[in-house]
Amino acid sequence: MAPVKRSKTDVSNAKRLKPDPMLEGVTASIELSSLPVGVKTMLLQLAPLSLSTPADKRHDFQRKVVDMVGEIVVQVQRTLRQDIDAKEEAASERSRAREELLSVVPHAEVSKAEKVSASEAMAGSLKEIAKSLTDKGVELRGAQKEQRAGDAKHTADLAAAESFSQSLDAHLGPIVEGYGVKKEAEGNLKALMPLIRHLKLDSSLSSALKMSCTKPCDERSAFDKLVVQELESALRSHLDTLQGAVSSGISGLASRAAAVDATRQEHDTLDEKHQAAHAASVIAQKLADEAGDTLSAAQTAIAKFDAEHADAERELAKTKGEYDNFLVWNVECYTKLKEKTSGRSVDTVIADVSKISEPIQEDPVMPSSGVIGA
Repeated sequence: MAPVKRSKTDVSNAKRLKPDPMLEGVTASIELSSLPVGVKTMLLQLAPLSLSTPADKRHDFQRKVVDMVGEIVVQVQRTLRQDIDAKEEAASERSRAREELLSVVPHAEVSKAEKVSASEAMAGSLKEIAKSLTDKGVELRGAQKEQRAGDAKHTADLAAAESFSQSLDAHLGPIVEGYGVKKEAEGNLKALMPLIRHLKLDSSLSSALKMSCTKPCDERSAFDKLVVQELESALRSHLDTLQGAVSSGISGLASRAAAVDATRQEHDTLDEKHQAAHAASVIAQKLADEAGDTLSAAQTAIAKFDAEHADAERELAKTKGEYDNFLVWNVECYTKLKEKTSGRSVDTVIADVSKISEPIQEDPVMPSSGVIGA
């Protein structure tokens, strides 16, 4: 089938009914305004007809509508500009704030390094003092052990000397004097035998003891008297040895006690020093931890700030894009429609529209405040 040829009237009506893209820029401006819903609805109904009517054929009412739309366009433009200015001022404030945050980090790093160094020094000093305290404790226990052993030996020497002396007084005297009956003399000799065995006497002397020491004095021969004298001399000599050990041990008591006291005093001094060093080390470590926390907090604050700053910068760029888009599209659409006259053909208007940059496909152009002139 051959195509049906359309009349000029049909073409004219089709062109008239075709939506004007510039009206979309104007209605978008009205939508961006903060006018009450009722007023906005009214203008959205009146503006297309008023602006579509050529300027030289508009009624007074239509001119007022066009002027009102113009005021709205100006207000929206001003609101967008104010929003940009506010965000740029905020960006400047953020830059200054970031400089302040950045200035904290070097100080925090230096402070942390100093505190950590001090803490490590304190820990090293504490370790040395602790070792000295441990060594001194070993020395003190050694001195105390030596004191106990020396004092115990002195006590034993004293007891042995006293016991030996008492035995001599009780049993040697009667034997030397040679009085009393033989049975008593034998008893005294028997009592002295445990002492005599340790003297390591000559065998001939030892074998003659029982015979010579149990005789009365007037019955003793020269040999018997010699035996008794040798026995007495040996026993008295051993007693002198025992008493000499006791005498020399007295000075040992004092010297050992003095050594223990001096070592204990040194140990106590080191213990106090160790406690003070431990307390100082704890404080130094706490200060180092706090300095580390301060540095971490500063670094975290900068990271958080930079993230928020990046978001704000993207928002500012978006707002600037919306503003530029509003100028090249919405404002230009209004201007073209406002100045359109009846002498311009439809083709001329469409050509003008083609010269206007199409709006960038972004989010709806809405000022952040949502209020015109806010």
